[in-house]
Amino acid sequence: MYGWRQLKKHKATSAAAILSLALGIGACTSAFRLIDALLLRPLPVTAPERLYFLSRQGLNWDGKPSIDQECEYPLFLQMRAGVKDRAGLLAFSYADRIDLSLAPDQEIEKAYLQYVSGWMFEEFGLHPALGRLLTESDEQAPGAHPYAVVSYDYWTHRFG
Repeated sequence: MYGWRQLKKHKATSAAAILSLALGIGACTSAFRLIDALLLRPLPVTAPERLYFLSRQGLNWDGKPSIDQECEYPLFLQMRAGVKDRAGLLAFSYADRIDLSLAPDQEIEKAYLQYVSGWMFEEFGLHPALGRLLTESDEQAPGAHPYAVVSYDYWTHRFG
């Protein structure tokens, strides 16, 4: 009872204290959710502990050391053939934000586009909610199979 009387007696101070507590709890909760999503929660793929990122160290155009995260596709195919029975190598591009229109009479919207190896989803052990994912046979001839994999979030946002 005494606490409630003091809160009613000093309304401005009480409101400031309650607001400060609410903001502090909200900020801590947001920070934990971000850390949980990025660092603590395992990746939604089979055997995430077996994932590695490949990069090359060399010299750039002015002779200074540099680390490249890119390689030419023929070099990638040679590396993949070299480790075929021991590991699976995947190729992917950076995700670019592009203007997208699904039909000529529809308005343009922003979407992320990323090119990936045809066997990426199989290597990660992922399964589609609907339809099918890309496979290695989709990569036999460049441009022969114009398929797209749409994320679940984009599907629900765009197509309901």
